[in-house]
Amino acid sequence: MDLKTVVVMFSLINFTTGFLLVVLYLTFPRFLETKFWALGGLCFGISSALISLRGVIPDVVSIAFANTLIFLSTVLHVIGIKIYRSQKTRALEFLVFALLCGLPFFFIYDLEGGLRYRILISSFGIGVLSYVSFYLLISKNKKNFAEKLSSSAFLILGLIHSYRFFVFSGVHTPVDDFMTNPIVSNFLVFVVGGVCNIIYSAGYILLVSGKIQLELDGKNQSLLDEVEDKRRFLSMLTHELKTPLSVFKAVISSKNPSEKSITAMNDSVDEMDEIIQSCEWSAEIDREEKNNNFEKFDPNELLDELLENKKFSKFKFTGLPKADLESDPRLLRVIISNLFDNASKYASPNEPIEVCLESKKSEKSLFLSVTNSISGNSKFNPELIFEKYYRGPDAHRISGSGLGLYIVKGLSEQLNLKLDVVLEENQVTFGLLFPSEASV
Repeated sequence: MDLKTVVVMFSLINFTTGFLLVVLYLTFPRFLETKFWALGGLCFGISSALISLRGVIPDVVSIAFANTLIFLSTVLHVIGIKIYRSQKTRALEFLVFALLCGLPFFFIYDLEGGLRYRILISSFGIGVLSYVSFYLLISKNKKNFAEKLSSSAFLILGLIHSYRFFVFSGVHTPVDDFMTNPIVSNFLVFVVGGVCNIIYSAGYILLVSGKIQLELDGKNQSLLDEVEDKRRFLSMLTHELKTPLSVFKAVISSKNPSEKSITAMNDSVDEMDEIIQSCEWSAEIDREEKNNNFEKFDPNELLDELLENKKFSKFKFTGLPKADLESDPRLLRVIISNLFDNASKYASPNEPIEVCLESKKSEKSLFLSVTNSISGNSKFNPELIFEKYYRGPDAHRISGSGLGLYIVKGLSEQLNLKLDVVLEENQVTFGLLFPSEASV
């Protein structure tokens, strides 16, 4: 088999793989890397066809333009791999590099003895870019089969072109006839190069298949999470509404309900209203809706107003003579109310709950803290405390939806507040640090 036959076969292989990559892109256009791989495959297929027509069409097309397309094809593959790796890609710079590498071919294609220089330039450039593709594909600790397959093909291509470069750099006799020259490296470039083309193209298909599988797994997990969230919501709602509904039933069934029963029923109404409000705020946070309305106000006044509620009677408030804050008072009210509710539910009996508003001079900001002592059985996991529906190990004896602190965290993020919790022995402190630009 002569080299011309090999080149023709090489051309057919590259056209076929290029067509497959185009189909891959048309099937999955949302994966940007497939666009560059498809363009690279087309460029390689066209360049191979032009090379096979050497002697039939003008040399400037079959030599200079064909070699430029090969460089362009290799660069497009590198860009696609970088996109696949989610790396920052300067596509324009890469493309300019490919065109600059191809430019010398237009000046030396018809020079006597220019074949050797063309081979040296192409082998060096394609070899380097093949090694770059290889490195990009193996740069991750855990590599899947598709990445190993494609990287192996690029490594082989790099080695072949390196071998070819050193062979021709050591040849001192003119190389005039490319198609009939018996040098082994020329056969290797086209024969093994065609096989490598098939391998890394198949690898690309497998890489995209892997991404699709990850997408499907993510969607399935999202559906499972959604189902679990609804299950936990219904479980919470069923559990928390059971007690107030039983109070309603008892009062309604009584012919002459006592004042105490009526008070209990009113408390149950308030309890259900709190649950409904918590659900509404939780849903708003889940939708990632932001309805902030910032204005300037004194947080001392907001805290004083909240502490007038009789259920916060054992709170001890230490404020500032005067404070100015730019925030959303409506959302801040919800945040602080939930912190107060949490403290009043889990604080040790007969122990005061300390609320402190102070100025952080070092950060030129305001800091609000809510501190209460807790019993040994009320310990919680600080890493999970702001999770949706999370309740401490001793929470079964206390009514609650498990949404309060989740709401606190979600709304704090909307207002750019720094929220933290500190657990020391039998004391827990929730802290809210307002951004310096919000403090006046």
